[in-house]
Amino acid sequence: MGDTERGYNDCPFPDVAELLRPFIKPRQEISKTRQELQTHLPLSALNVALPSERVNASALGGVRKAYWRALQAHNAAQAKYDALKADIAQLNNEPSTFPDAQDSSAFLTECYVPLIRQRERQRKLIALENAFARTKSCGGDAIGESFDKVAKREIGELPGPPSTSAFPEHESESGSDYDLHKLKKAILTTKQQLQQHEGKATSVLGVSPDEIDPRADLRGLQKAHLELTTWMETQLAIISDVEIPKEGDTVGSASPRSIDGGQFSARDIEALYDQYLDARERLLHLVSNPPAQTQTENDEPLGGAQRITEALDLEQQATASEALLPHLSGLLSLKQQEQALLQQSAYTRRQIASAESHSRAILTRLADESHLLQPDINRASPRGTDWAKAATESSAATSKSSMQRLQSGQNSTDAAETVLRAIKNMPESVHALL
Repeated sequence: MGDTERGYNDCPFPDVAELLRPFIKPRQEISKTRQELQTHLPLSALNVALPSERVNASALGGVRKAYWRALQAHNAAQAKYDALKADIAQLNNEPSTFPDAQDSSAFLTECYVPLIRQRERQRKLIALENAFARTKSCGGDAIGESFDKVAKREIGELPGPPSTSAFPEHESESGSDYDLHKLKKAILTTKQQLQQHEGKATSVLGVSPDEIDPRADLRGLQKAHLELTTWMETQLAIISDVEIPKEGDTVGSASPRSIDGGQFSARDIEALYDQYLDARERLLHLVSNPPAQTQTENDEPLGGAQRITEALDLEQQATASEALLPHLSGLLSLKQQEQALLQQSAYTRRQIASAESHSRAILTRLADESHLLQPDINRASPRGTDWAKAATESSAATSKSSMQRLQSGQNSTDAAETVLRAIKNMPESVHALL
């Protein structure tokens, strides 16, 4: 105990030595405590795995018993861990039973194909069992009956084939093939005729096939039909007006009809054919080059029937299609320009409306965020003048407040100057009193 007391006295901090006094023991007491612990807890870190015969678990209690159970659980877990580790090492040392990548197809064939076949056999067996159960439920008489009778009793009569009376064109396959062949042949013939017609029109008009307008061709055909109809009506009127010459009259060389046969002469037929060719050429020229002015009369000498026809043509007024044909391209371009302008105006209106809505949204947001504008629920959509008015009012209020503060500052400065002047004059007054 002398060493302990001497250590306490040698400590430079008496308060610390007093606090550590319960934890500092002499060597004899420490060795005695260790011996007692070894008698009750002989297990140490060096011999934890070795069982001790001197330990009596029934004599332990409290913390010592819990510690003993924890040691036993630790030993059991360590044993399981060692066993599992040994098994893993053994499995790693054994040769691998899994197939390599090269034998994957053989492995699939050996393992999965028999399984699939077995499942297929099982499915067939289940189907047979179900059929046998149904047959057994129907009775023994169903075994001797034919399959047709059983099917008719179970599902009813079979539906008959559709009648072919409503489709006479499909009675035989050869007939349908023949109709299809005729249809294909007609389509090819029509295409060939159309190509020939386009080639002829291209050669006559002197334009490329891409520049041909299909509507112009249609308009030309309509005009040709109208002109030919007018010409035929005129010819019929001329023929009806011609009277048959009486007996005794002399027959001229230019007579339109013969006395005995009642037919046109060869000269009249040639004149009519020449007139038809001339009308066709004028029609093609009119379609390809629409005239700006009316055509002049032909200066060449004409036959009698041709002069009458041209006189009637000059007397007739131009139809609506003839009057519209020279201006058709201009009207189409004007119509396209009108549509483009309408689209542009609609787009501009949409852009203006979207810009106005965007501006209103921005002004509303700025009005909500601004400190100048007062919040007002009933206020309409704000405008720029609202900010100008609010800025003017705020500027006036700021100027007024600044002027008031400036005036008060000037007054304070004047008062301070007066006080300072009085303080400076105070020694003179004191000297005057003395």
